[in-house]
Amino acid sequence: MPFAHVVPLHLHAESNGSLVVFEEGTAPFPVRRTFVVTADLGQVRGHHAHRACSQLLAVLHGQVLVSVEGENRSQDFLLSELGQGLLIPPMNWAIQKYVSEGTILMVVCDQLFDEKDYIRDYAEFNGILESMKNENSPF
Repeated sequence: MPFAHVVPLHLHAESNGSLVVFEEGTAPFPVRRTFVVTADLGQVRGHHAHRACSQLLAVLHGQVLVSVEGENRSQDFLLSELGQGLLIPPMNWAIQKYVSEGTILMVVCDQLFDEKDYIRDYAEFNGILESMKNENSPF
């Protein structure tokens, strides 16, 4: 099962400012939905996984610490730079902690919003991962 990883974004930095381009081909999937999240310093959001939706997270301003847990792995990613995105495939539990004031996080998705796609209970998430592991076991 694919795990989250950092992907480069199209950043054009010049002496008078920077430009990050999101166009067809920037995300490794067709973009169906985009939203922006802001939160106060120290706030924690996320606490869920998606059954089918892939997401590409990019910080537009500030810093966010994204903790991701997948089938056999967990890792923290600090998003703090333009030109850097975090790809989170389906079936990865993610939590975002806003670690600087005024942080703005953009999320690009390959699916429209569907509440049934969300797994909001951590025990349920682990149960689904376990059953998927058992289905793929040769024993």
